[in-house]
Amino acid sequence: GEFALQRDIPTVRIYKMGKNKDKAPKTSDPEDSGSDQEVAEAAEGIKDIEYNDAQKANIEALKKLHESKVELEKAFEEEMNALRLKYEKQYEPLYVQRTDVLKKDTEGPGKESTGTPGVPNFWLQAFKNHRQLAGMIEPHDEPVLAYLTDVTSKYLDEKEQRSFTMTFTFAPNPFFEPEVLTKTYNLEGDGDSDVLQSTKATALNWKPGKNITKKTVTRKQKNKRTKQVRTITQEVDAPSFFNFFKDHEIPSEEDLEKMKDEDVEQLEMLVDADYTAGTIIRDKIIPKAVAWFTGEAEDSDDEDDDYDFEGDDDDDEGFDEDDDDDEDDSPKKPAKGGKKGGAPAGAAQQDCKQQ
Repeated sequence: GEFALQRDIPTVRIYKMGKNKDKAPKTSDPEDSGSDQEVAEAAEGIKDIEYNDAQKANIEALKKLHESKVELEKAFEEEMNALRLKYEKQYEPLYVQRTDVLKKDTEGPGKESTGTPGVPNFWLQAFKNHRQLAGMIEPHDEPVLAYLTDVTSKYLDEKEQRSFTMTFTFAPNPFFEPEVLTKTYNLEGDGDSDVLQSTKATALNWKPGKNITKKTVTRKQKNKRTKQVRTITQEVDAPSFFNFFKDHEIPSEEDLEKMKDEDVEQLEMLVDADYTAGTIIRDKIIPKAVAWFTGEAEDSDDEDDDYDFEGDDDDDEGFDEDDDDDEDDSPKKPAKGGKKGGAPAGAAQQDCKQQ
């Protein structure tokens, strides 16, 4: 049944448990309420307790029972992965047929073809009907996402089922090339959770004047001493669903130790939002795209954590600034079921090394 094959979104950390003990890991796991330091102190406290020989023997017996259970859990996961893979292989022809239906030309001659002429804006509407994905989509994203033809996902190691690649196929469009975009999440196992090492995405080549991930900002600066006013025009990052297609290299343990706590926390939120969006598309939207399109599917996660990051612009020395966008920024529409949220754009992403 669906319940037996349902995959929970695994806990993902930007550093491994047992390291950076002075920092409590920020994860999506509600059971992670204590810091590594607290856990380590509790473990040291147990070592200080004196047990008699019979009690020590009981502890060893309990450890062996636990090891046996761990082995059974490994076998369970292997069998579940094999079962998921078996049915995912059977789902694939159905997904191909779904794409064929969506690509049927029903718009008639003379009309511009979109990514899914059989049901226009199919993927756009499916995304918008999920609260978190809706928070990632800006009004200027919608004409671009209308050209989305298909979305698929594949594990890099079918047996391990950890790292994965998603493929977004677009119809020929006036916005960018190439027409096939991929995003890969590279993870490593860490006991009960996975550790995200990096993400790799296809670089978009935007056509002239079509880059919706950038906007032009006009800044008026007044010299505090001379009162002279000057106007500066800059191109800056703009919020967009397509900021999802960026590379991130997670800092090493050594580099994380050098970072300020608030920077680590901001990075953790960025990583969590990015990875969660990827797994939502992989585990929810792709398998049940029709239900999300019609609105029949529901977001059972009901997560209230929305992440907004604002870039810090360096002021020129001696000047005060008033910012005016050359483009009118439309107010962000509330996402379904909650506040606006989603993948951030701008300086916050610089905390990850963009390749």
